[in-house]
Amino acid sequence: MFRLRALIPALLAALVAVSACTPAPTPPATPAATNDPAEVVSAFLTAWRQARYSEMYRLLSPDDQAAYAEDAFTTAYADFASVAKLTALNPQVISLLVDKDQARARFRVSYRSQTVGDFERENVLALALVGDAWRVRWSPAAILPEMQPGDKVHVLYQTSVRGNIYDRAGHALAAQATYVTVGVVPAHIQDERILLAALSRVFGLAPAAIQEKYKNAPRGDWFMPVGDIAPEQAQAFYDDLRADPGIEMRETFRRAYPDGPLFAHIVGYLGQISEDELKTWHMKGYQSGDVVGKSGLEAWAEPYLAGQRGAQLVVLTKEGQVRGIVAQRPAVHSRNVVVTLNTALQQAATEALGDRIGAIVALDPRDGSVLALVSYPAFDPNDFAAGVSASVWSALTGDARKPLLNRTTQAVYPAGSIFKVVTMAAALENAGFAADSTFTCTGAFSAYNRTWKCYGVHGTLDLVRGLTQSCDVVFYTLGKALYEADANALSNMARGFGLGRATGIDLPGESPGLVPDGAWKQQARGEAWYPGDGINLAIGQGDLLVTPIQIATLYAAIANGGTLYRPHVVAEVPAWTEGEQDIVIQPEVIGTLPVSAEHLAAIRRGLEGVTQPPYGTSWRVFQGMPISVAGKSGTAENIVEIPHSWWVGYAPADNPEIVVAAIVENVGEGSRFAAPIVRQVMEAWMRLR
Repeated sequence: MFRLRALIPALLAALVAVSACTPAPTPPATPAATNDPAEVVSAFLTAWRQARYSEMYRLLSPDDQAAYAEDAFTTAYADFASVAKLTALNPQVISLLVDKDQARARFRVSYRSQTVGDFERENVLALALVGDAWRVRWSPAAILPEMQPGDKVHVLYQTSVRGNIYDRAGHALAAQATYVTVGVVPAHIQDERILLAALSRVFGLAPAAIQEKYKNAPRGDWFMPVGDIAPEQAQAFYDDLRADPGIEMRETFRRAYPDGPLFAHIVGYLGQISEDELKTWHMKGYQSGDVVGKSGLEAWAEPYLAGQRGAQLVVLTKEGQVRGIVAQRPAVHSRNVVVTLNTALQQAATEALGDRIGAIVALDPRDGSVLALVSYPAFDPNDFAAGVSASVWSALTGDARKPLLNRTTQAVYPAGSIFKVVTMAAALENAGFAADSTFTCTGAFSAYNRTWKCYGVHGTLDLVRGLTQSCDVVFYTLGKALYEADANALSNMARGFGLGRATGIDLPGESPGLVPDGAWKQQARGEAWYPGDGINLAIGQGDLLVTPIQIATLYAAIANGGTLYRPHVVAEVPAWTEGEQDIVIQPEVIGTLPVSAEHLAAIRRGLEGVTQPPYGTSWRVFQGMPISVAGKSGTAENIVEIPHSWWVGYAPADNPEIVVAAIVENVGEGSRFAAPIVRQVMEAWMRLR
C-alpha cells in the first residue's frame, strides 16, 4: 500500500518563484541522487524551471538514459519552450506517494506563453529506487501527459482577413482585393527564351531581372513568384501567360488602395514586421515575416484591422495528426474602420494644393472630426502592398521633398501672423489692453535699442483692426508689454491654445511642435530669454514651431466659442459579431481657451474683418463668396529666403461648420498663395454641403 510523505517546506519554497526559461549564468552543481525522493523531485523541477536540461538528464535512471540520448532529451524540452514561446514556468509539487522502491510525484506547472497566453497543466513524475538512490523514470509524457515517443509540440494558427478602411459614405480607402500571382516553376520550363519574353511583356521587366526571381529556387518544382497583377490584367495577357508551361498563376489576396496616393498619409502602408516590433508583438500572435501597419491608420488601427490570430498549442504524432490540444487562445476577428473623411472633399483639397509642397487640414469645429487631410508630395501605398521594391524605397527615402512625411501632423513650421490671435488673447487677458486700445503705426517699432519693421504704414488703429490688418507694430507693442508684465505670459497663453504639445490625433508620429520660453532657451542654448525673443514671438516668429493640425485645432476652438476638441480621423469601428459592441468615437474635449467670452468675441471680429473691405488683408481673395469667412493669413519667415505661406479660417463666420488651414512651403505671402487654396476647399465643401 502506498504511503503519503509530507514534503519539507524548503521543497515548496524552492518551487514557488517564477523566473525566465533561460539557463542561470552560473549553474549550481548537480545534486547527488539521494535516498529521499522528495529531493530528487525538487532538483528535477527546479532544473526544469531554470532550463538546465543537462542536470535534469543526469537525474534519470540508467535504463532511461540508455533509451533516450541526452541530446534528444534536451531537444524535447527546448523545443517545447521554443514553440510555446515560454517566458516563464513555475512547477509546484502537489503530492508524493512512495511504495517501497517506486514513487509518483503529482505536480502542477503554470506556464507563461507568448503563443497562447498563461495556462496550467497537471502531470505525474515517476521515480524508482536504483540501488540506494532514487532516480527519475522518464518518458515524453513527463513534459506533457499527452506526449508519446516521436510526438512533437506544434502551434496551429487561425488568422482573419484584414479589415477594410472606409470613408464616411462607405467608399473603400483600403481593402483586401483579389490578385493573380504570376510565377515560375523552374523544372517545368521548356523554352526559357519564350518564357522570359512573355513575362517581360506582362511586367515590363528586363529578362535578367525576371531570372533573378527564380534562379536560386531551393528546388526545381517550387513555385517562385515574379509579381502580382489584377485579374483583368491576367485576362488581357492570357496568351502570354500560357506561352510556356513553366509559367503558373495562383489567385491571392492583397491589400489594395483604390485611390492610390489620395489618402496615402491617412491610410498609411503595410510592411513586414521588424525584429524590434516582434519583441513586443509576439504576445499578440505575430510571427517573423508577418505584414503589419507601418504608418497612418494601418498602424494606428492595427489591433482592429488585424484582430488577433488564434493559436492552439497541440501535440502532433509522427504522422502529423493532432493527438491533443495543450492550450489555446481564441482568435479575435478583424474589424473594419470607418473614418470621418469625405472622399470628394479630399479630392478637391488635393487638386487645390496641386503640385506645391505643403499641407491642408479641414476640420469640423463642432466636434474635431477631420474632413480632409492633404500632404504633398505623397506616395502610392499600393507600392507597399506586395512588399516595396528596393528601387521604390530608395526613391522615396532619397527624395529631398520627403514624400513619406505627413506634413499635416509631422512637419513643423514657424507660424508667422496666424499666431497673432494668441498674442491678442494674452494682451487682453494679461497686459491690460482692451479691444479698443489704440496704436499708431509709422512702419517701424523701436525698443531696447533695436528697430523692427512693419510691412506697411497703418496709421492709428485699434486692436481689433490691428488683427484685421495684421499690423506688426501693434503686435510688437503687445509683445513688449507682455514681456515686461511676465516674460512667460505669451508662451503660457500659446500652450493654453494647444500649442507645444501633440493634439493626440489618431494617426501615429505626430510632432508636438515647440513653444519657446526662458527655461527652454536656457536649456537648449544656454542663453537668457531677452525682450527681443518676446517681441519676435508676438508675431509668430523666433523659435516657435507649429503643425498644421495644431493650427486647425486652435482656430476651430476660436470658431466654436473656446472648446479645444481632440481632432480625430476615425469615426467608428463597427462590431463584427453580435457579442461585440460598435466603437463609436465621441467628441473629446482636451481643453478650453483661457480667454473670456468678451475677448474671444473681439478676436473673432478681427478675423471676420480679414476677408472684408476695406482693411482686410485677404478681402479680394474671398470677394463674392456666398457665405461669410473669417480667418487669418501668415507669411512665415524661415531659413530659406522665400517664406512659407499660411492661411487658416472658418465658415460660415457667424455659425462655423468648417475650419480649413493651408500651408505652402517657400512661395511667399499667405494672402497670395494659401488663401486661394482655402477658398477652393471651402467652395468644394459648400457644393457638397
